[in-house]
Amino acid sequence: MAEVASPAKVRAAAREFRNANLVVGVAALCWIVLGVAAGRRDESPAAAYVASIAGAGAIVTPLLLALVAYRLSRSIDAGSPVLWAVGSALGCVGVLVIMQLSGTTTKWFNKQGLKVGLLGPDPKSLDAYEAAQGGPLAGA
Repeated sequence: MAEVASPAKVRAAAREFRNANLVVGVAALCWIVLGVAAGRRDESPAAAYVASIAGAGAIVTPLLLALVAYRLSRSIDAGSPVLWAVGSALGCVGVLVIMQLSGTTTKWFNKQGLKVGLLGPDPKSLDAYEAAQGGPLAGA
């Protein structure tokens, strides 16, 4: 059996996993909007504004991905957080790194006995984990 993590560590890992998934979603949205804006011939100020916001997001999200990869890998003790962070900020390779980290994190949660959904551990599983460990989760 794997090492049982404290409820506080599980809560922190769940928060970081959720943050990582949200940043991946924002990054995907920025790239989709940027691609649609690039394909349009509309020169309106609104279209230019949306394209510039999406472009800024496409530049900022790799940095955010590096930050959340660092924090997530550190929260579950998944090797060197710096390597995860650098790998996740490398454009297309970063997507593969984030997918690997997501799979590693899901396995870590499963070893703790938690069911994992799209954005992280199921709240009912977190409550059950809290009850099994005999105390409230930190920050709950």
